Formats: sequence, structure tokens, C-alpha cells
Amino acid sequence: MPRVLISYCTADQSAAQRICEALETSGDSCWIAPRDIPAGANWMSAIVAAIRQVDIVVVIVSASTFESKHVAREIERADSHGKAIIPFFLEDASPSGALEYYLGSTQRVLAYPGPIEPHLKELLDAIRRSLANARPGASPIPSAASISDDDLVALGRAICWDIREELDHEVDPEAAHTVAEHRRGQEVKLIDLACNRRARRTVALWGQKHGHDVLLTGEDFGPVDLVTSRPRVVCSLDSLDGTQHWLRRRNLYCTALSLFARGGDEADPYRLRVSVVQNADGAVFVAREDERATFLDDLDEPLQAATNGTRNVAEAQVCTVCRRPDHWLVLAPHLQRGVPFAALYTFGGNPILAELARGNYDAVFQPDASRIGDSQELWDWLPGGHIAYRAGCCILGLDRQPLDLPAAAELVLSGKATHFPFVAASNATLAGQILDWLVSGGVRHDNGHT
Repeated sequence: MPRVLISYCTADQSAAQRICEALETSGDSCWIAPRDIPAGANWMSAIVAAIRQVDIVVVIVSASTFESKHVAREIERADSHGKAIIPFFLEDASPSGALEYYLGSTQRVLAYPGPIEPHLKELLDAIRRSLANARPGASPIPSAASISDDDLVALGRAICWDIREELDHEVDPEAAHTVAEHRRGQEVKLIDLACNRRARRTVALWGQKHGHDVLLTGEDFGPVDLVTSRPRVVCSLDSLDGTQHWLRRRNLYCTALSLFARGGDEADPYRLRVSVVQNADGAVFVAREDERATFLDDLDEPLQAATNGTRNVAEAQVCTVCRRPDHWLVLAPHLQRGVPFAALYTFGGNPILAELARGNYDAVFQPDASRIGDSQELWDWLPGGHIAYRAGCCILGLDRQPLDLPAAAELVLSGKATHFPFVAASNATLAGQILDWLVSGGVRHDNGHT
């Protein structure tokens, strides 16, 4: 079985082939795409499966590498699975984006100026040393006194991709069976539990590598107890969004999480630091409190909502968080009196809030289901809400006040609050109009939209 995988972008294929030939000539087996991808197999799935099997990933680095999302994901997967990573630099290029985190201070082999042949012996020696040591995890371990937002972004992305790997596997029909009902109207499926197991493994590996304890919580993990336990990191995971659609093969599964961390002192408060949402199309949204911004797929420029877009409620494409049966009892009085929107969709939560930041919806609102004793707590929509908030969207509470989402999340984590009905829109004008409609019980507009 190959113990080494070569990761490269298309522009560096020739160099990858020469490295593969040198490895195999010296007696070391190697996995390389496209040669080792079975006919008819999904390209990315085959590479990820191979990464799980090998011990070392050699990544060929050039300026073109930093433009490749595929290479970035492969290195993320290698790090998540604890593989040793050896960068082979073809030119003097500074890593950027996700690769800057994974390769920034990793021991590297320099192959410039070319040709690369004189440098292959150094690469082979580095590979053999790594194989002999068999020490997983090539990424540097930071001091236990500090946790950077880069660390937390890497953890969040790893959880998302690990869960996506779980979903990519062929799942037995038993995964559709209901195994528990934690509260009225909420079903927990076996596939959810499988995804949560993957998340636990990812969190445990990250904690071991970085020397920090991590508490994994969420709506199907049980309550948060920060009195008897004071972990450095709290991960609130919502891996349920879109489960029913995934089971019907509509591929709308979304993984969403928010990460809190406290300082080195035991008495330090927890602060919301990072939220990550991965939508069904594989897009990864990251909200970072250190930069007070949202980023899409590690693009350098922050994601900015179209705050100057639709301002007329009659033209708005709106989505409501109305996934549980009893929420219709709250929404029905509004609907009976007319819908002023151009379109109203009824699947909300984290994936839709992330799409709001990207401009695919104009607004999202949550009916105040607390009136029937079945409110959606902040945990249910915090990651997507954080994405939208830091992308510049306006989020109003039912008191008409702008919601400071990080502060609200920290209140919830401390046990001082739980429930925040909201209206989120691309701009404050539209948010206010939707809130007027909700508070008034719904007003029919003479615009043909009912």
C-alpha cells in the first residue's frame, strides 16, 4: 500500500510526475492523481480516501498552488487526519490563505533555482526520515497559553470537511431511522449521530495536537456545563441542518458551528471567536471576530452583503425559519392576512443565513414560537447568523433593536439568556418593514403578492 501521496496543482503536473518516478525508482510506493484514481470514481473523494491511507503528503508548492482550492483542501484533509506534510517548493513563493496556516512554519524542501533533479535526494531523505519516525501531525503546536483565530478556523473547517466525508460515503438505509426525539417535532437520525461521532474524533485530535481541552456541544449533545468544567474551547455544533433533504437525496446538508474560547486565566470569560458554515455546494463561510469580517472559501477580500440592494418588501425574496410543525401555528395568522413578499420560502436556519450574506436571499426571519412553548434557541441559528452579521447584514430583535450577535451568544453561553427571535436582512430598511409586518400580524398589500 502506498505510504506517500503527492498533492499538486495542474500547472505543476510535470514536476509531480518526476517526483513520483524518483520515489518509485528508489523503492517507495506512491499515490498520485490521476493515475491512481479508479475509472468512474469521483476525483476528490478518491484523493481524500487515499489521504486517509498514506502516512505522508508531499505538496508541490509554486505561485500557482495558492490559486488552487483543491490543493488547499487536500492539505486541510491531511492535517485533519494527522498526516505528516512535506512541502516541496519549486520557487520562492510565500504561502497565502489556508496554506499559510498549514505550511507557514512547516519544515520544507527548497527546489529552486531549478532544475529540480539535484533537490530530489533531499526530498527523498526527508520522506524516509518521516516514515522512520512515523510521527503524525506535521503542523507546529502552539503554546498552550494561546489560541489564535487561525487555529479555530482550522478546527472549524476540519469538522465541516470530516462531516462531509461521512456524508459522501454510501449510507445504509438504517441511517434514515429515527432513534431519538429530544423535543417535540425534532427527530434525530442515525446519520446525525454518525456525523457527530466524526466531529468528536476531529475535536479530540485537534485538542491533543494543540494541548487544549474542547467541549463539543449543540442541540443534540446535551446542556453546556461550564461551572464544573472550564474547557479552553467550546464548539457549538449544529450538524442537523438539511438532514431530511439529504435523506431524500436532495443534497442540502449543511454543517454549522461556532467556536468560543477563553484566555489562559481560569476566570477569563468565553468570547465568540469564529463561526463556520459549509453549505451543500461545498462553499465554506467563516466569520472571524479578530477581523470582524466574513470570508468565503478563504478569499482575501471579506464578503460584503448588498446593503444597497432590495429595500422594498414587495420585491424581497424572503425565507422563514419554520421547520418544526408547530411553528406554522405562529406563522398562520400572518399568512392569512396576506404576504407582502415577492417570494416566501419556508426552510431557514444556518444555510439560508449564510446565503443571505452571499445575496441569494434578501431576508430571513424567525417566528416567535416561544408563544407556543417551542422556541428556537440562539444555538439553532448562531453560526449562520454570525456569518450574516459580520458580512454587514442587519439583524433586529423583536424589540426593534439591532442585535449584537457576539454579545448575545456570550450571554447564552453563560446561561443568562436563551431565546432571540430575529429578522435578518441585507439592510436595515428591509428588516424594519418585515418586522412591521410580523408585529402587526400581517398586512395585505395591493401589489398582487399574497
